[in-house]
Amino acid sequence: MYSSVNTIWVLLGAALVFFMQAGFAMCEAGFTRAKDTGNILMKNLMDFCIGTPIFWLLGFGLMFGGAGAIIGGFDPFVRGDYSAILPDGVPFFAFFLFQTVFCATAATIVSGAMAERTKFISYCIYSLMISALVYPISGHWIWGGGWLSQLGFHDFAGSTAVHMVGGVASLIGAKILGPRIGKYDKDGKPRAILGHNLSIAALGGLVAITAGCDMVSVAGAAIIGICAGIVLPLAVEFFDKVAKIDDPVGAISVHGVCGAMGTLLTGLLAVDGGLFYGGGVKFFLTQCLGVVSVIAWVAVAMLIIFNVIKHTVGLRASAVEELEGLGIHEHGLPTAYADFSQSTSMTAVAKANAYPEPVTEGGARKVTPDEAVPVQVVSAPGVPASDVKLSKVTIICNQAKFEELKNTMNEIGVTGMTVTQVLGCGIQKGKTEYYRGVPMTMNLLPKVQVDIVVSKVPVSQVVSAAKSVLYTGSIGDGKIFVYDVEDVVKVRTGEHGYDALQGEE
Repeated sequence: MYSSVNTIWVLLGAALVFFMQAGFAMCEAGFTRAKDTGNILMKNLMDFCIGTPIFWLLGFGLMFGGAGAIIGGFDPFVRGDYSAILPDGVPFFAFFLFQTVFCATAATIVSGAMAERTKFISYCIYSLMISALVYPISGHWIWGGGWLSQLGFHDFAGSTAVHMVGGVASLIGAKILGPRIGKYDKDGKPRAILGHNLSIAALGGLVAITAGCDMVSVAGAAIIGICAGIVLPLAVEFFDKVAKIDDPVGAISVHGVCGAMGTLLTGLLAVDGGLFYGGGVKFFLTQCLGVVSVIAWVAVAMLIIFNVIKHTVGLRASAVEELEGLGIHEHGLPTAYADFSQSTSMTAVAKANAYPEPVTEGGARKVTPDEAVPVQVVSAPGVPASDVKLSKVTIICNQAKFEELKNTMNEIGVTGMTVTQVLGCGIQKGKTEYYRGVPMTMNLLPKVQVDIVVSKVPVSQVVSAAKSVLYTGSIGDGKIFVYDVEDVVKVRTGEHGYDALQGEE
């Protein structure tokens, strides 16, 4: 006999978990750069597009299709009788929907840790494998009547079954994938522009409490939340600075560390059976065994999956795709923010990593430096304010090259510059893009405009240094304009011309 109240409650819970997908998408977009937002949104959508049918085809049966110790059973398209495991008054399809959204949540956690540098096809493959095998098998141990549940392991709402599974998979994936270009400097120190927002500590507390929220007191819940709030920032700093694992959203710490910690603390703080409530050590040891076992299973499975992907279709996007943005390369989206100018972070890029190979479109020839970075001299009438010639050099270049350009200018003695984020294209009208199947006649691409007024340093040296940095061999490497400057006035001192450009002694 079905209960409308119970059914509505389960469906409401499923809807809330489903909307976590939108929350993950916004969270990941906020922690990463605008050039990759389209890629992130597509990945979060594909979790359900891929995860739902594969969970229906294979995963649900492995998780709930029998009482085996390791796996449930093989039940393609869920045709078996599951009445024995249904909650009171809840119809099967409401229960199936509820379990499906949890499966997709475990898969989407990994996307945040591997954001901004993972090939889209590779993401789809490992998301499928998590939904088909990795999550359902460990989920069977915990929720499907497997060996852990038979021992008394307890995880009410997914600290281990969902969050820790995603966190461990994130750890393995991010380690194999390696850090984003520019994340660490030559001394191994993480750059702040790719850092973390430690306000995610509150989310860690919510993750930690899900394991024992039905077994702990209000005080116990508060203790678990406080412990998560303290441990989470330490975990983020450890993985970022010590382990050198680049996790843009802190998924390893939020879901992996806090999920495991919440499960273990349940063994201590559960009112019925917890060690601190006189229940003895057995329940706590069972919780420890469950955490260790699930970590081992996910780590081994994902090591195999990621390495197979890496050595077949490839796991990591190319350097050019990563630097210019996965949105435009994987999905044809110059920006995910329609009608807004995209301002992408100017990432510090090591010289050895930025465009290691000449970038050409469609196998085009490698052009000369003069073709790739043309120089135009613009003369202006007027009488110079001093005997020393003043010139303004305007450099339009790819955003990924800015940090290297800045360092090179500093090395030759240029100490002042003005930098502007701009959109534009050359006579080639930008890279051809399509909107709803129609080619765009002109595609404005994000660029950086650097303005330098020089007096001491010869203009020819500035131009030569800039061209050596910007040149990759492709049309579109940038443009350089040289202007005559009539006068310069330093407002603070009233100095003119050459003197206005000199620093204090």
